This record gives sequence, structure tokens and C-alpha cells, in this order.
Amino acid sequence: DIFTSEELAKALLFEAQTFQTSYIENLGGNKFEIRALPAAAQFAPINGVLIQDFNKDGNLDALLAGNFFGTRVKYGRYDANKGVLLLGDGKGDFKNINNNKSGLNIDGEVRDIISVLNSDNQQLIIFTRNDDFVKMYALQSKK
Repeated sequence: DIFTSEELAKALLFEAQTFQTSYIENLGGNKFEIRALPAAAQFAPINGVLIQDFNKDGNLDALLAGNFFGTRVKYGRYDANKGVLLLGDGKGDFKNINNNKSGLNIDGEVRDIISVLNSDNQQLIIFTRNDDFVKMYALQSKK
């Protein structure tokens, strides 16, 4: 419905099996399973991923960010991602932590996420953004 028949006549045709933001789990024995991430990870493109145990429960968690503004005006910007924190249960499932609780509010087009320690040994999470300043968060430990 978006493209004219002339545009479609010149187009290459590719097929996609899934459009969900997912991860691939290695099951061992050369077997893999594609597993979709929770709905909060589906709202906009994901460009930056940081995997670590954020809540110190022994299970790996995922911090995701992205967005994309380079679309044509008639399609609109993909800007619904303000940062997504997914806590893993160690069995392959993830629970989204809402932004009010996680404290994430990343504007712009995130291109990557890194973690560094500052001189006080405090962990900093740095979000690099396209054509913008970096955004930095200090990881707060539970008390």
C-alpha cells in the first residue's frame, strides 16, 4: 500500500522469517534457537547492546538502546526506545524493567553502549548517540 506498482517492479524481493528483536541461544550439539525478546524491545531498532549481571543475581541481563531518524518523512522516525533493561532469569527468559524504575531516559539515536569504571571504581554506562553528545549513567548498587 505504501509503494507504487512502478517502484515495486524495480525492487529486489527479500523474505524475512521474523521481524522481532531476538537473540539466538546456543543449545549445544550444533543446535540453536531463536528467542524473541519482550515487547519493550520491539518498539524501535536496537543498535547498542550491553550484556552483564546488572542486578547481581547471577544471571545475565541485557541493556538495549537504539532508534533511527533517517527515514523518509512519510514513514516517520523510529524513536520509541528510551533504553530497555531486561533482567534475565538464567533460563532464557527476560523481564522488562520499566523506565521509571530503571531510570533510563535516552533520547536520540543510540549507536553503542559501553561500560567503564571511573577512578573511584564506580561503573559508568556510556551511550554514544549519532550527531549528539554521549549520555552517561552511573550504575547504582542495591542497598
